[in-house]
Amino acid sequence: MTQTKNPEVAQGEFSLTITDAAAWGVNKLVKDHELDPATAGLLVAASKGGCSGYMYEVRVEAAPAENDEVLEINGVRVFVNEFSKPLVTGMMVDWISSMTEQRFDFRNPNATGSCGCGQSFST
Repeated sequence: MTQTKNPEVAQGEFSLTITDAAAWGVNKLVKDHELDPATAGLLVAASKGGCSGYMYEVRVEAAPAENDEVLEINGVRVFVNEFSKPLVTGMMVDWISSMTEQRFDFRNPNATGSCGCGQSFST
């Protein structure tokens, strides 16, 4: 694993942290899925839905959507849209790797409630 470069980006009132483990996970998934590292990155977004009001979208994408802002955090490209910014600001994205699973994990200080699966939240 590499040493942390810039684990957090802060722009005005928006901030987002990508841990070293999450940066490693993004790079692993980009390689495993044979995506172009020059365009691929981590989507960090929220959309309306789920049992608590909003659903997380944290996954590797081949390229940003047309309206996504592209940020460089801890050596990886991160895609965030304007709708999601106030919902995910301050969030920390981490990577869980065990014998039974490999996945992104996130802690969102804006969430006031969540469902049992952890994929849906309320503010």
